[in-house]
Amino acid sequence: MTDHVKIVIGGSAEDMGRRFIERWKQVEAGDLTPAEPVLIFKDLKTFKSVISDQRVALLEALFKSGSARSIRALAKTLDRDYRRVHDDVRALIDAGLIRQEDMTLWPAVKEVRLSLSFAPEDGADRRAS
Repeated sequence: MTDHVKIVIGGSAEDMGRRFIERWKQVEAGDLTPAEPVLIFKDLKTFKSVISDQRVALLEALFKSGSARSIRALAKTLDRDYRRVHDDVRALIDAGLIRQEDMTLWPAVKEVRLSLSFAPEDGADRRAS
């Protein structure tokens, strides 16, 4: 399990490039410590399509219990429809927030750190002169 994952919402391609170059320079300098895991979402709408209130509740329940024997067991714990929990689990696995071994589900992170950027994608400064 990873201690935390940083979620970045918004920002520009330049921001992403800057993070890549910074990490590249760290590795070139001999710093081989694992990089902080980062999930990047294009915008708030995209983030909300992956991280809904129900998915946060699912993550909280999974972290509280430590694991779930199966999606069906988790759906029962949450008192939710199996198919909807299955879809939520798939999305959270794809995002790297849950891991699955055989049928057992585990939280993949202990903490999520969120960064929301309001800068336009092109990085232009839109302030009035």
